[in-house]
Amino acid sequence: MNKIVIANWKMNKTFNESAEWLTEFNRKYKKRCRDSRYRDATLSNEFGIAMPPINLAAHVGFNKVKQLMLVAQDVSAFPCGPYTGDVSAEMLSEFDIKYVIVGHSERRRYHYETCEDVNAKARAALEYGITPLICFGETLEEFEKGLSKEVVKKKIEDSSRGLDFSKVIISYEPIWAMGTGKCATPEFVHDMAVFIRSITSSDAKIIYGGSVNAENIVGLAKIHDINGFLIGNATLDLDTFLEVIAVE
Repeated sequence: MNKIVIANWKMNKTFNESAEWLTEFNRKYKKRCRDSRYRDATLSNEFGIAMPPINLAAHVGFNKVKQLMLVAQDVSAFPCGPYTGDVSAEMLSEFDIKYVIVGHSERRRYHYETCEDVNAKARAALEYGITPLICFGETLEEFEKGLSKEVVKKKIEDSSRGLDFSKVIISYEPIWAMGTGKCATPEFVHDMAVFIRSITSSDAKIIYGGSVNAENIVGLAKIHDINGFLIGNATLDLDTFLEVIAVE
């Protein structure tokens, strides 16, 4: 396997729009796979889409490309019960979901999730064989003060406490580079990836997210310690998604 490429649609696309996107993806992907280099590149990668939970069934009904994984955007820390709006790991497991995003900066910011919450969600996912993508990153203010490594170290320690790093994926997402069009330089990402690996484990999988697109992913993919990407807005466009899943 080369790279893991996950499209995070966030709160975008209705059920019908998702179905249309998938139908068109089936057609275009099949056509592009006539090119053996493209086909081989995508087959050596893992790629999937994190859809809004209401649209998960669209993937089941309309996706015809078995390599396209279904990824969850979030999971409840609780197994079941009076938790209105939550989706449990058991529920997600019935959709054959392999990965789930936990601790995304938008969940931390708008839903006030703590590192302890993130840790509990990761544990819940693992109980049902779902690999959590544990997200963390620093703000612009923290970055400008040179606190990136200090902040990241603390968030990793608290969010992954007691977890086996070989069973989770570490997703570094500098908040100052998310949705801003300002991607971190390959040199900075490399430095942070090396640091993250030094405080986790040598076999930890580390992915990067932060204004990644079809242009800058080529340079970022050359970073040895980066195992993949969590990409937001750019992947709402089908043609862009088709490009990034073939990154080498």
